[in-house]
Amino acid sequence: VIQSDPGSEADGFFGGHFMLRKGKRNEISGIEVTRMGQRGVLARYPVHFHNMRFAFDIKPFIKDSSIHDNFQRCVVVHESHGVTIANNVAFNTSGHCFFLEDGGEHGNVFDNNMGVLAKPMVGSAGGQLIPTDVTPAIFWITNPNNTFSNNVAVGGNFGFWFGMPVKPRNLGKIYWDNDPFMFPRQ
Repeated sequence: VIQSDPGSEADGFFGGHFMLRKGKRNEISGIEVTRMGQRGVLARYPVHFHNMRFAFDIKPFIKDSSIHDNFQRCVVVHESHGVTIANNVAFNTSGHCFFLEDGGEHGNVFDNNMGVLAKPMVGSAGGQLIPTDVTPAIFWITNPNNTFSNNVAVGGNFGFWFGMPVKPRNLGKIYWDNDPFMFPRQ
């Protein structure tokens, strides 16, 4: 079990987080993640594959895990390619749950995951990172060049939301702005 202390919610929804960067092995399997993430703080998510770039050679993954009662998102893939998210159950988070961040993410596999109850980030606890966090989706997809199969979405404002930019944004813009082939909408 990976968890923040019981007072994390009272302390402003400020829990722990872990960020995976490219290394020899980035494998997570059979864990429980709870009371994690930092509401309204960019890049502080319960499970975050961050800037791994082309990771097809190391095959990073999170599998067979439970991600529940967290403060911001569930699993985030940000400028990482070749990540597998499979056989996970995510429940009761704020904002979008399974999340592709900037639009450059591609070649990732989301298979046999279940997401339940993505709550809006509104009110005094607000902290939206993007405007659509007030109407969250279980799966927020910014690039269709990923594989989504056998997934279940229950209890978000949307199950699957395709919010594809013309070109990748933010960090993705640095890598893909001049690439003649990276157009998530095409």
